[in-house]
Amino acid sequence: MKTLSVKIMQYSLLSGAFIAGKPDADAQVIYVDVEPDQVMDEPWEFFGIDLNDNDNYDFVFANVTFQDVFTFWNSNVFLYRAEAGAFDNDQNAIAASTVYWGYYGGYTWFYPLAFQEGDTINNNLQFEEANNQRMAEYRYFYTFLLNHTGRGNWFPELTNHFLGIRVVGTDDSLHYGWVRCSVLDSANTLIVHDYAFETQPNHPIIAGSTESYVQINNPNTIQAIIYSFNNTVYIKMEELQFLQISITDLLGKVCYESEAEINQLAIPLTLPTGLYVIQLQSEKGVYQKKIWLTGK
Repeated sequence: MKTLSVKIMQYSLLSGAFIAGKPDADAQVIYVDVEPDQVMDEPWEFFGIDLNDNDNYDFVFANVTFQDVFTFWNSNVFLYRAEAGAFDNDQNAIAASTVYWGYYGGYTWFYPLAFQEGDTINNNLQFEEANNQRMAEYRYFYTFLLNHTGRGNWFPELTNHFLGIRVVGTDDSLHYGWVRCSVLDSANTLIVHDYAFETQPNHPIIAGSTESYVQINNPNTIQAIIYSFNNTVYIKMEELQFLQISITDLLGKVCYESEAEINQLAIPLTLPTGLYVIQLQSEKGVYQKKIWLTGK
């Protein structure tokens, strides 16, 4: 059996923004590329993440494989399970759904959600603190009529999706993050690719993003349809208008500016993958929207 683990020493250099939960000007998203990817494809391999450098794992990922006997169904069963769990305290947690089973006195199973790139992870989600949450599970019954069954939000296979995590700071402030994972071979292989968390307390994070989330508070006063595909932004107005167009990253850096009289426009870009804010301004008002761009 192999044991996979990692200690990211740079965490000892983090500012008080995370350790003390202070939302200061240096607050940022901390990103870690797990290199090489941690592949758990053998029974009982596990990988742990220590986010605050206190020598305790905050989250653990495991390949669980075993054989058991289900007396209720009079059947032997072979089980593959990709698991994720929250550890260290009762505030660290994973965004998950739950299912209650009434057998044997009743118990609850926890199923981590699988987020797509661009989804928002924040306190509106249901977070669970259990340390044996089932990303994906496959059961093969030898003698029962139900020959096999699978369950979980990551079953049978998902690649490059994201777990939503919540981690507590030393002053009990809560921080949100993501872990990019893949589940293969009907829960027999679990891969951890990279992860990130927001140092600002109680601040949302965008799955896959390595920059702090910017909330748009300005009301839109003109009508527009804006969407993106790959690295091109498409704009459609209800009528011909002269527009000032700007696109900024989440740190406020201007990445694109132009002026045009349009009712439809396609803007090809060469920007890194990430979340951006587009603003249209005319004599009639302003329109803002967050957009996701994919690769240069």
